[in-house]
Amino acid sequence: MSKPTDFCSLSCFCPSFPSDENGRNPLRELYDEYLHLVSYGPFERKFGADKGYEYSDTVLHLPVLEYYASLCHHITEFGSRECNTTLAFLAGLGPLGELHSYDLDRTGVSAVVSQKKDQYRTPKWYRYQMDTGNPDTMISDTDFLFIDTAHIHQHVWNELRLHGRRARKFIGFHDTYSCAIKDTSGPDPNARGIETIIEYWLDGHPGEYQTVYRTKHNNGLWILERIVPKYRVLPMPELKTWLNCP
Repeated sequence: MSKPTDFCSLSCFCPSFPSDENGRNPLRELYDEYLHLVSYGPFERKFGADKGYEYSDTVLHLPVLEYYASLCHHITEFGSRECNTTLAFLAGLGPLGELHSYDLDRTGVSAVVSQKKDQYRTPKWYRYQMDTGNPDTMISDTDFLFIDTAHIHQHVWNELRLHGRRARKFIGFHDTYSCAIKDTSGPDPNARGIETIIEYWLDGHPGEYQTVYRTKHNNGLWILERIVPKYRVLPMPELKTWLNCP
């Protein structure tokens, strides 16, 4: 699978799920259903419902996330929602990989995905109903940390300070365009967005990360690659550092 340079056209999407002797894979079929969702935009808003399409603000990112998942063995997903990105990660991971999904809620879709997944040998999938911005939530070291929860300055700061150093290869963020300045997806339209806190994280770790993918499509996707010669775990900061962010 070639490396994407901008948002991918679904026409160049390359399925990576293995098939059984009859050429079927239930999880592959479910993923294909999600790939037919339309992206967010005035055209889709006006005409999508009449054509039976459903709304998705990640559909253009799924092939991109699958590509980066193919470079990993262990992925941690903050905010699984309707499991669109979950399916992309499961598609990219090899059969021996692991996906750990965290969300405050469990939707009916997750049960459907779990049922489909059990019908075929796929990566291990673990689900947790937890607040990823809470200091009591701890995660394992991971190759790819993907953050798509509350798009609030303080919350993303907590997640990065708590878990950012656990990511060995990549850190990804969704809604980096629509929620760059203000949290347009939450109840408070005046809440600070997430762009400045990501930049603050980069400034605090000079030379350790580089942007390998960034687009404004589908509300924005930003992927950082960790380029330090050797992964190292730093001491956890004192509790008081979680209370406020710059």
